[in-house]
Amino acid sequence: MTSVQVRNVPDDIMDALRAEAEEHGRSLQQHLLSVLEEHTARTRMRNMFAELDAVLGSEPVLTKDAAEAVRELRDEQDTRDADRAERRS
Repeated sequence: MTSVQVRNVPDDIMDALRAEAEEHGRSLQQHLLSVLEEHTARTRMRNMFAELDAVLGSEPVLTKDAAEAVRELRDEQDTRDADRAERRS
């Protein structure tokens, strides 16, 4: 694992980071690692969405709203169930 040293951190930023670490019950090092992990995850997610946008373009992926799609699927299932019940009788 690599170590990182950050120099010349302003006092007000250090005070805020220490307070956040204490608030979360972590050491300063644990808190800073958590902040870096969260930042990296957000950056990766932004990059992934940017790549998807580049591939998909500005066209919407879904052509109907979710409620309408679920309603259609349920109607199809109801029709199949009714057909099966009719064949049994």
